[in-house]
Amino acid sequence: TPSGGSATVALTIDSSQRIGIGTLSPERLIHCESSGSDVKALFESTNADTGILIKALNTKNSRLWFGDNDNEEIGAIDYDHADDSLDFFVNNAVAMTIDSSQNATFSGTITATSASDNVAKFESSDAIARIVIEDSDSENNGNFIAVQNDVMSFATNGGNTALTIDSSQNVGIGLNNPSDYFSDELVISASDNGGLTLASADTGHAAYIMWADGTSGDSVYRCQVGYDHNLDRFGIWTAATNALF
Repeated sequence: TPSGGSATVALTIDSSQRIGIGTLSPERLIHCESSGSDVKALFESTNADTGILIKALNTKNSRLWFGDNDNEEIGAIDYDHADDSLDFFVNNAVAMTIDSSQNATFSGTITATSASDNVAKFESSDAIARIVIEDSDSENNGNFIAVQNDVMSFATNGGNTALTIDSSQNVGIGLNNPSDYFSDELVISASDNGGLTLASADTGHAAYIMWADGTSGDSVYRCQVGYDHNLDRFGIWTAATNALF
C-alpha cells in the first residue's frame, strides 16, 4: 500500500506457496508477524456461532502449539484421533490427559483456590463416589476415600475398610456399621490380640481416658482412668477425685 511515496508489503507468497503477513520470509504455510502485543487474528460472526477447525486423519493428531524464541513447541494442546484423547503439554511434558471417557489424569500437583467455602467438588453420577490415592507400589485402585448414601469410608490395601463415618457421624474403625452397636459413636473392630493402645512418648509421662460433662473446671474430667509411667501406677478417679491409685 502507498505510504509516503513508497510501498509497504502487506502480504507475501513465496515459491513454496507459504503466505506471510507482516513478514517477507514466511516459515509456515501461513505466517503472521508483528512487533506489537495486540491480537494477531480475529474470527468473527455477526449473527451466529463461530469457530476454528483443526482437521486431521482419524489415525493422526490435531495440535495447537505455543512457542517462544527458545522453543517453538514448549506448550501444546494435542488431540489424538486414534484413541480420542486430549493432552495438554506444559514445558514440553504432558500436564493433563482427558481420555475418550472424559476421565482426566494430571501429572503434577493440583492447587485449588476459591472465594467460596467449596474449594473443590467431586461428584459421581452413580451410587458411589471415590477418590483413589496411589503411589508407584499401589495397584487395583485399592486406596480410596468413598461416599455412598452419605456414608464416608476410607480404604487401604486392596479396598479393605479402615475407617467409616456414617450419616449420623458415628465412627467405625475396621468396620463399616458402627450404628449397629449399642454405644455407637466410636466402634473399633478388634482381631485376636487386638485392641486400643495409648502410647506415651516418654517413660515419665502419664496417659488418661476421661469422662466429662462440661467444658470448664473439673467437669472436663469428672471420671477418669490413668496410668503414670513414671510411677508405674494405675489410677481411677470419680467425681473428679482419686478413688483408687
